[in-house]
Amino acid sequence: MERHVKVFVKGGVLFGLVMGIMHFILMQQVVSSVMMGLLYGSFFGMSMMLIGVWNEKRLNSLGFTTTNMNPIQQREIYVDQLVPQATKLCREALLTIPKLRILSVDTASGFILAKVGMTWLSWGESVTVKLLSHRNGSFVYIRSAPKLCFTIIDSGKGVENVEIFVNALVIQQSGHFLMTMVE
Repeated sequence: MERHVKVFVKGGVLFGLVMGIMHFILMQQVVSSVMMGLLYGSFFGMSMMLIGVWNEKRLNSLGFTTTNMNPIQQREIYVDQLVPQATKLCREALLTIPKLRILSVDTASGFILAKVGMTWLSWGESVTVKLLSHRNGSFVYIRSAPKLCFTIIDSGKGVENVEIFVNALVIQQSGHFLMTMVE
């Protein structure tokens, strides 16, 4: 519930402030501008909070973990493949994310850059995958971040991108993965 209150405050205060200033510029009345800012900010904050609750339920119904709904999502996974083979697996796993387009793949260094197009849930995301060699396998780091740096909530799109990738990679590994860590 704490994160919903944060969304309410962040979204509502900013929107209310902008609306109050706009009302003051148009009407030149301080009291009514403050009241309009509070009213519009409260309405907007409550709307964003309800959308957040709805998106959490949507993601939970898909079987995704929603303990962290921040727009920037990161995971670390260990796979029992060397970097070149793991890079190919990661490329295939990325392609399971809807509207994703791979921009570059460097198999030698284990780096993949991709972007997810705009949907009704978000303005799009940048997805990066980095692989580091470790003993007889590789650590896979995936990061999904909104294209717009000022995004406060992303309707769970970052969670969805990362969880789809992790699930696809685990399926490709046929249960041979060792661990997944949530940051």
